[in-house]
Amino acid sequence: LSRFHLQEQYEAIFEALLELFTVPDTSIPKKEFCQYISDQEQKKLPQNQKLYKLEFQRLETLRPVYPPSAFSAATSKDNISKNSTKKIFPHNRYRPYTMSHSGTRNDYINAVIIPVSKLSVIINL
Repeated sequence: LSRFHLQEQYEAIFEALLELFTVPDTSIPKKEFCQYISDQEQKKLPQNQKLYKLEFQRLETLRPVYPPSAFSAATSKDNISKNSTKKIFPHNRYRPYTMSHSGTRNDYINAVIIPVSKLSVIINL
């Protein structure tokens, strides 16, 4: 194996272990899903402690926090009006660039690229 392939393997192992130790197992077998949801709805918990809210709170702790400079393209004077919302912006590192920019249009689009396996998915924000 080349040095490059070894580094790729180490990175893949690191990411798998990081996920294993930081993300709780929340999988539910398909055949048990409906019963699981029904059981959760029947639990007598205060509204603010329902399973879904707790799960969301756990996921929120895993979300990275970025400085405003990470969204400079989205918040620039030329692009701010192109955003469908003023609360969700694409990170500079994960945004696609349009190829059809001209003197009056730039390369900005309010979307992000999400790597999925060897493919990439573009999600418009």
